[in-house]
Amino acid sequence: MLPLHHGGPRRPEDAAGTSLPCSGPASADTTARHPAETRLWDADEVSIVIERVETASPALAEFLVAHHAEMEHTAPAESRHALVFERLLAPGVRLFAGHLDGRPVSTGALAAVEDAHEEIKSMHTDPALRGRGLGRAMLGFLLTDAEARGIRRISLETGSADFFAPARALYHAVGFRECGPFGGYAADPYSTFMTLDLPAASVIADSHTG
Repeated sequence: MLPLHHGGPRRPEDAAGTSLPCSGPASADTTARHPAETRLWDADEVSIVIERVETASPALAEFLVAHHAEMEHTAPAESRHALVFERLLAPGVRLFAGHLDGRPVSTGALAAVEDAHEEIKSMHTDPALRGRGLGRAMLGFLLTDAEARGIRRISLETGSADFFAPARALYHAVGFRECGPFGGYAADPYSTFMTLDLPAASVIADSHTG
């Protein structure tokens, strides 16, 4: 395994000549990616490849369907705001997937709200790998991507139920604070709204919740 960099990014060339992980048959994942937006990111115990996604693949579609299924018990349908795969590929949304051994293990997206303000969507980690820093790695990647493009504010909507307590703790740990509804959202007892001014973000590697 490549040496850990405490939860931060590494360019592919920083891996001492090691190519990006790519196991399994080449035909298994036809997701279109941006080579310039591909990075190795280190979680607590593993290195994952995080890449921008532009087109659907069966493996990623199945991963996101499982995400929606897991959310079904957390709130009524009208209070669940996860985007379907097609909307994650729409203009104004930047979808990213983390891969381990060639399979998707995490997702995250950034959706435009207004000028210099974006929303985090579809943060999801393979349940079998939770607690190993993959969510923290994806969040760090998203904040880095947004700040590099001049985005100054990142907001999100997550659940208010105990099920979402680890996610809320992760967001709090890097500087998110609770706020009122933003964009097209309305106040909802099932929702917690949070926001972050990017220059105020703490170092993502200092958070050990994933």
